[in-house]
Amino acid sequence: AQADIAFDNIVGVELSRRSPRGDGLKVAPGENAAYLAVGGTTDVIFRLRNPQAVQGWLGPTRPVTVVHLAADEPERLAGEVGKRLQALQAVLRR
Repeated sequence: AQADIAFDNIVGVELSRRSPRGDGLKVAPGENAAYLAVGGTTDVIFRLRNPQAVQGWLGPTRPVTVVHLAADEPERLAGEVGKRLQALQAVLRR
């Protein structure tokens, strides 16, 4: 599975460990979310400005506004994306 998310489509990032059943790509229509799990867990949540499809083995999913994903260094990923979001928001306020 693959999700190429444009940075300007991210409105929020947070650390949150979730345990969807199994590994790989799962879509939860009731949550409007996609899960990209490794080892049965995800670590980081990206909240999107606009719905976006995630590419799976059989083609793209229906568009979602929340992406849960597993990361090797979740704290670092969330921290760096969070810093960039804050910097972008500061520029937009000017």
